[in-house]
Amino acid sequence: MVPCQHNITSCGVNRRLRAGILLFTSGLVLGVLLVRADAPVLWRLTVFLPFMVSSTFVFQALNRTCLARAMSGERETASGVERVANTEQLQKDRKKARRTVEQALLTAAAGTLLFFLIP
Repeated sequence: MVPCQHNITSCGVNRRLRAGILLFTSGLVLGVLLVRADAPVLWRLTVFLPFMVSSTFVFQALNRTCLARAMSGERETASGVERVANTEQLQKDRKKARRTVEQALLTAAAGTLLFFLIP
């Protein structure tokens, strides 16, 4: 059994967390502007994109897993990028990446639904 390893450094975690918070804020602002402008309800679905991207960044930070690195079989280290040689670790990284996408999708859908349901 392979011990749990992360494929991004703490610097990568901080970068993703900051980007996620910034994009989430922009999604909220967009949603509020659409509601205040009395935009058609279908236009409010546009908040899905910033919510999806922001939640992807945040869950990558929380799970300490970069989706692109996991799928390409790499990991960030303090000295740069290296290949993941252990196939069991590679499978764990990819499974974690899929779970991260699922979490982001559900979170973005929930946030979008809230703006969709506001009269």
